[in-house]
Amino acid sequence: MPLYLGGAQIALLGGEHAEGLAHIERALTLDANSARAWELCGWVSCSVGAYDRSAECFQQAMRLSPSDQLSALPYAGIAWPYFFMGRYDEAVAWADKACLEMPSSALPLRPKIACAGMAGRIEVVQ
Repeated sequence: MPLYLGGAQIALLGGEHAEGLAHIERALTLDANSARAWELCGWVSCSVGAYDRSAECFQQAMRLSPSDQLSALPYAGIAWPYFFMGRYDEAVAWADKACLEMPSSALPLRPKIACAGMAGRIEVVQ
């Protein structure tokens, strides 16, 4: 199992976010070209409140693998740190991109709905 996957499991399933993030960051030190490691670093960074870092990680994942079949995952992921930073329009834009790529998934709808509610713009969800 790659080190970044182990770190993600420790953080997201084990609840030890700081420890898991340390393993993911170590994996990125060893291989800075892993889009999947950057993506997971984005998810875990968001879960510990490092929203700027989270957005940077998702952007790096997208740069490293622009035509990835799973490109919708970082699109949906980057919507969350923008939501938590109060950047609702940007979050909705990323969620919309993810919705286009994965129309039958609820994953990108969650940040989109949350943003619409916080911004008082229910028409965004339609």
